[in-house]
Amino acid sequence: MQSRFWILFLKLQNLTTHEDGQDFTEYALILILIATALISGLKGMATPLYNLIGNINAAISTAL
Repeated sequence: MQSRFWILFLKLQNLTTHEDGQDFTEYALILILIATALISGLKGMATPLYNLIGNINAAISTAL
């Protein structure tokens, strides 16, 4: 029974010291940061873009 705990302890220790998955986590965090910045920026630009498209639509409608 003690050997099973020792094997489990060694496996957990190996998982905590192993750094293969670290790059993936860092890239995922950077991607989340970029996505959050883009969403925040696009929310601020939504109303001016909507107004611009409406003005273009009105200009095309009056020209026809």
